[in-house]
Formats: sequence, structure tokens, C-alpha cells
Amino acid sequence: RAATATITLLLGLGLITALTTAAATGRATIDGDLNARYPVDVSARVSEGSVSPDTVDLVRRIEGLELVEAPRTERVALAGLDEVTLVGVSPQLAEATGTTALLGAGPGADPVMLLSGEQLRTLGAEPGERVELTVDGTGRTFTVHPSNLATASGTAAPVVRADVLDAMTDGREQGMVWGVAAPGADRDALATQMNLVAGADPDIMLSGALGERGDLTEVLDLLVALALVMLLVTVVISSIGVTNTLGLSVLERTRESALLRALGLTRGGLRGTLVVEATVISLLGALAGLLIGVPYGVVGVGAIVGGTAPLVVSLPWGQLALTLLAALVIGALAPLIPARRAARIAPAQGLSAD
Repeated sequence: RAATATITLLLGLGLITALTTAAATGRATIDGDLNARYPVDVSARVSEGSVSPDTVDLVRRIEGLELVEAPRTERVALAGLDEVTLVGVSPQLAEATGTTALLGAGPGADPVMLLSGEQLRTLGAEPGERVELTVDGTGRTFTVHPSNLATASGTAAPVVRADVLDAMTDGREQGMVWGVAAPGADRDALATQMNLVAGADPDIMLSGALGERGDLTEVLDLLVALALVMLLVTVVISSIGVTNTLGLSVLERTRESALLRALGLTRGGLRGTLVVEATVISLLGALAGLLIGVPYGVVGVGAIVGGTAPLVVSLPWGQLALTLLAALVIGALAPLIPARRAARIAPAQGLSAD
């Protein structure tokens, strides 16, 4: 009977552990994949012209962004790619986004242009190759590299250093604003603040890691919440099972309990014994649930992700601690009624029971 109650707790708490572990690992995997695909966390652009200075100022005020820049943009005719938006970024943004190839090989070297993978294939060029490109009718030589920074705005836009763009064009448009989050920043809070900025300026279009992460995690949180509500019913049933186990145990061990009382065990001591028994059953079920649930949750996420993104394991330590705490609470509350019943039986009455 005790084994049955333990297994019931194992199933309930184990499933909750697997679900919370899968949710935490899923979020970490999503973040890792988005960080690889989006060098900038925040990207806002307008279809034409420049982003409003007020909007740029609002983005700069967002807490958690370590670097915000409104890069120079210019619509140019690029031979082989038709008309594109050319983006000029500062060396600081290049370093913050990990696109250090933009910094070039030194004085006298050809300027670097970052392209999307599709643009690179369209030009028939290889990564790191020197390519002669015609920009607005003028031939120029660039060293081309593929980079996700060229698609950070949601559309393919070649990227060069700001000084290279200034040397080619005279315009002063700033059609984008990019932001890089600080390490350890609360990305959910960043997404909320960025949505407020978008609400204040209906002309901008959002993209970047935060926007896509918000959509994915919103669906994930909803599914996890629904599943947890259903699994909590299992935990309630498990706690009732522990209570029934102890109640039957008290009825079956009336003579043993009375003998312990006759030998000097107090009523409080008898109640404490039953509390310890219930706590051991609950903790065994919880620990077994943790040992089974954690790897099961990780394996489940790995099976869903497959080879689409590197798996990033993340354990929800706070929620795992709450699971153990829930087991302790169940162990403390479940024996209250059976323990009270056992303590009220007089030793002489219990020893004479059949």
C-alpha cells in the first residue's frame, strides 16, 4: 500500500518535473537558436525615410539594452541584386554583434560587405571572396561574407561599415534602429518594453530575436499552464492516496500503536511517528519523480527539436525546489487525521482490540 502511494506521487510529481524541465530547456534552446540567427535583439525599421528621432530615443531608454544604434541606410542599385537597402554600422555595433569581419584586415584592404546566404548564392560568390560590384553605376571591390546581420531587419539588406557607406553615398537616412541586449537581461521585459515603443509609433515594423521569441514563448507558456493545471489534479489525488494509506495503516496497527503507548510513547510521539512515515513516503515519491522527470523532459525537448537547433539544457531549480516543498507539505498534512485518531485510542483499549 505504501509502495502504491509512492508510485502515485512519483507519477504526479514526475510529470510536473518533466514538464517544467522541458519548458525551461525549450526556452533556453529557443534563446540559443535566436541568438545565432539574430545578431541584434531589437530591430525596428520603416518602409521608407528615417525612423522618428523620438522612437530612437524611446528605444535608447529601454532598460537592458547595452547598445542602441540607428545605422545609416541608403537605397542603392547593386548589380546582380537589383535595388537594395545598404546599411552602414559602426565598429562598436560590429563588435557587439560578433560581426568582426566588418572591421577589415587593416589599412588598404578592400572593404567588407555582409550579405545574406541567398544574396551570396545569387552573386555566385564564395565566403571571403573578392567581388567586383557596381553600386549606383560605380564599380567597387568588396570582400563578401555571409552573415545573419544582413537579415536582422526582416529583409535582406547588405551591411558595410558606416565610413564605407559615407564614402559611396551622400544621404543621411536612418531607416532602422538596432539594439543589443546586455548579458543576463530579462528578455521578456525587453519584449514588453519594445512592444510599447511599437504601439507609440505605428510606422515602424519590428523584427529581431525578441519579437520571434515572444511569439514562441507565449504559445509555450500557454501549453505548459494548461498541462500543469491538469497535473495538479494528479498531485491532489496522490495526497489523498497518502492519507488513505496512513488511515488504513492506523486501523491495521492499532495493537502495535497501543503497545508503543503502553511502553511510554506519548501521544505527540505517536503523531510524530506517523508524520515521519508520511514524509518519507512523500519524499521518496518526489525524489524518484525528479530523477525520472528531469531526463525525461530533456529527452522530450531533444526529440521535438531534432537537428533544427542545438539543444540547450536548462534546469528550473526554483520549480524543482517547489516540487520537493510540495512533497514535504503533503507529508505534513496527510497524516493529520489518521494521527489524531491513533493518538486518541487508549493503550488498554488498543491492546484488547481484535
